[in-house]
Amino acid sequence: MQCSECGRIWHVGGDRCPRCSAYSVEYLREQAAPAGETNGPPHNDEEATGRGFSRREFLVGALAGGAAASVAILVPVGLTEWTGGDGNGATGAPGVVVATFQRTKIASLSDLTPGEPLDFEYPLEGQNNFVVRLGEAAHGGVGEDGDIVAFSYACTHMGCPLIGLYKDEHKILGPCGCHYTTFDLKRGGMVVLGQATENLPQITLALDGDDIYATGVMGLIYGYRDNLADGTRAEVTA
Repeated sequence: MQCSECGRIWHVGGDRCPRCSAYSVEYLREQAAPAGETNGPPHNDEEATGRGFSRREFLVGALAGGAAASVAILVPVGLTEWTGGDGNGATGAPGVVVATFQRTKIASLSDLTPGEPLDFEYPLEGQNNFVVRLGEAAHGGVGEDGDIVAFSYACTHMGCPLIGLYKDEHKILGPCGCHYTTFDLKRGGMVVLGQATENLPQITLALDGDDIYATGVMGLIYGYRDNLADGTRAEVTA
């Protein structure tokens, strides 16, 4: 049965719609048929359902809407290339904000042991980050092999700390102890599991000989309006 008013379809329960109590299309069609005639289902799915569109149109529209919703859910966050910003919130790619700050030395190449994160604060004191040599080329990586990357330790879901959760075997950070979010460091900190919907903020890097410098932040560090508000800048060493 299909309701003549709200369009609801049901299989048991009589001729009245369980939602709005209106009569079904089939019941009204039977009542309108001349005596002695039966009025079965439409001969094809192009006949009107009583609401101004055919069953085929209804099904096609429902399937198209469902497919569009699935695509919207499955598109990963932040899978775009980036370039340096201008220090005023310039965008390196649509939807990705890269803010540049004064260069800060955070480590030396000789300090890095493959697979072992080295912690630093940037761009403000108390904003905990890490730099790590992944051993495999990564999005935004620097160095001869493009495998040196740096990220914030603050989960983008609720800011829970991710310190000590790097898994070198898979090049991921997490799962977060609060809600299990895990980030892929080879792919710009992309969310691969958990409650977060934004990539882990990536610290942009530059090399000068043996020195590694932080130059900016791609994304917004959790709890900060623009990564610099309400805090003291980390010490600039170069």
